[in-house]
Amino acid sequence: LYRDGPDAYYLNRRRWVNHYRKSEEGLVLGSDYLVTLADGGRAIHIKRGGKKRDRLLYTIERDADRVFIYDRKKRGRMITFEGNSFLVYRNQTLLMRYELGGGG
Repeated sequence: LYRDGPDAYYLNRRRWVNHYRKSEEGLVLGSDYLVTLADGGRAIHIKRGGKKRDRLLYTIERDADRVFIYDRKKRGRMITFEGNSFLVYRNQTLLMRYELGGGG
């Protein structure tokens, strides 16, 4: 990631360049996506820019031991943390369990 101005950055890819910039609204990814804080900093909204208004794609919220990632229709996943692992749920059904290695 390289600086391209006071509030702008870019990332070189093999065939294209991705541009990022900070604005008063939030973080602009390329020309399509906007990442903003919502609910007093308790949630992150990921939006796609439109001609008339931005369209909410995903919301990310976190409490003490869980992370919720859901779309505008409230469909999504819940991630819980237990000791050395984290679990991914959809509709109270366990989808995946990841164990973090000890590094030894």
